[in-house]
Amino acid sequence: VSNFAAMCAEKLRAQRSICGRLTVFLFTNPHKENVPHYFDNKVINLDTPTDSSLEIIRYALSLLSELFKVGYGYKKAGVIIGEISPKANMQQGLFDSFDAVKHNRLMKTMDKLNRVYGDKTLVVATQGFEGVKMNRNHLSRRYTTDWNDILEIKAD
Repeated sequence: VSNFAAMCAEKLRAQRSICGRLTVFLFTNPHKENVPHYFDNKVINLDTPTDSSLEIIRYALSLLSELFKVGYGYKKAGVIIGEISPKANMQQGLFDSFDAVKHNRLMKTMDKLNRVYGDKTLVVATQGFEGVKMNRNHLSRRYTTDWNDILEIKAD
């Protein structure tokens, strides 16, 4: 969930946008029989719209802790952002403790270092370094894009 939240924040910054709503979901495999099934999601409206990875991850993990139940084999989890608007229109709340200027400088520095030294060089600790794990066991062969997958036909 941290990785998905960070990807959302990076895309927001690349588009010079901010989000005001965050949704986190998770579910088990609905096709597996004889195991308990579970699906739920939580939505939060942010007091101050943001593009900060730190803030978006913090909110996402908070929602995840409300959703997570022990004893289920989860198949998928994700983050959806909403109420996207241009960053130029950002208005901070009067009583916000969130320091937008400080977060902007930090996020610009993180993005710059990741561009220079490679993607995921600098990440938030909760992301880890493994990235998103995708199940690629049932991929189709790539006949048109990979020489190793081209069909061989033998004629007698």
